[in-house]
Amino acid sequence: MMADNITSGLFNQFVKAARSTTTTVTKKTGEIVEATKLKVAIADVENEVDSLYTEIGRLVYKAFSENGEPSETINEKCAVISEKLKDIELLKIKLAGVKDSVMCGECGAGNAPGSQFCSSCGAKLQ
Repeated sequence: MMADNITSGLFNQFVKAARSTTTTVTKKTGEIVEATKLKVAIADVENEVDSLYTEIGRLVYKAFSENGEPSETINEKCAVISEKLKDIELLKIKLAGVKDSVMCGECGAGNAPGSQFCSSCGAKLQ
């Protein structure tokens, strides 16, 4: 009878440990999926910004070659780039939160919690 109680107690401890491990794995998997989605979103916006840079370059060259003034379109595209760069920063902040990391104010890289300096650029973290 005492052996049954010991076995039952060990089994209950095993079940609790298995549940705890499952919960931890599920949480980490969710974090990885969310981090991946954010990284893809950041890359997409960065690609949009690169395309805008290319378009602006063409417009500036066209204005130059025609001895004209840069068009209002250039100013509009520059404004769009500014907004997209803000979007990228917000996505990086979200990503840092998902990864429980500290974002560098200088380069935007994620750093381990408790870090005093950025592992990417060496800037002091706040």
